[in-house]
Amino acid sequence: KSGKAGHAGESESADGDVTQNNGDKDWWVIKLSATGLLIWENSLGGSNREELSSISFNPTADEFLMIGTTESIDGNVTTNHGEKDIWMIQMNSVGNITVNKCYGGTGNEVGFDGIHTADDGIVIIGRTNSDSNGDILNDTQGEDLWVFKLGGSTSNISEIKNENDIVISPNPSNGVFNFSSTTDVKIQRVLLMDSKGAILIEQQNNEFNFIDLTPFENGIYFLQVDAGENNFVKQIIKN
Repeated sequence: KSGKAGHAGESESADGDVTQNNGDKDWWVIKLSATGLLIWENSLGGSNREELSSISFNPTADEFLMIGTTESIDGNVTTNHGEKDIWMIQMNSVGNITVNKCYGGTGNEVGFDGIHTADDGIVIIGRTNSDSNGDILNDTQGEDLWVFKLGGSTSNISEIKNENDIVISPNPSNGVFNFSSTTDVKIQRVLLMDSKGAILIEQQNNEFNFIDLTPFENGIYFLQVDAGENNFVKQIIKN
């Protein structure tokens, strides 16, 4: 708000309000005034396809964080580990790119979301099928959920914060999953995501101490739990 409203999506155009296309599908980022007037716009990408999954604003740094996927290695995309990479852009409130990074291996990586942490890091959630190469530290089992943390410089991958402070039970479950903290850590937000990263349920400020999957089909889901510095994603199974 207060003049800092940002919106982002995807575009294949190069006319109307869209002044540029880098090739195929780009990320399209626009800033609007409080009355909906276009202040600036920016198309981000390369000659291949880019897909945008999330955008969030960090008021402390006065920057937008965007997470998605790229298949390019030109235009705005400066590196590519092979096939699809997770692409992270940080952009300030006047539309200038401040951080531009790709993360992945020689296979396919897809970016879902990014979370700012209290120690000025970023936790990124995505999917990978690369085996222990590039930024991937372990072999995968087909397509795996990939969760990693960036340090305050947003350049180096570090270990994800300890998730043992949060207990989710029972798991598997036929519907209701209970979660609780073993310490005084307060659960601030819980997201339920399907295997493709689509958000199905969002609960804020420890609104409940359970999440109900009864309306959903049996299968594998992911819970993203934000609890202070303990931000992590955990696989749950409904059967």
